[in-house]
Amino acid sequence: MTWRQIANAAAFLLSPAASYLTGVMLTVDGGQYKSTLLIF
Repeated sequence: MTWRQIANAAAFLLSPAASYLTGVMLTVDGGQYKSTLLIF
């Protein structure tokens, strides 16, 4: 995870496009979660 990924997530949450999200947990982990699912 880099500072740029965090900044992009913050910019998205501050944008009008984020107004469509309700009750969503936005995970910023650099793809770590998805890669752990592929191991099993």
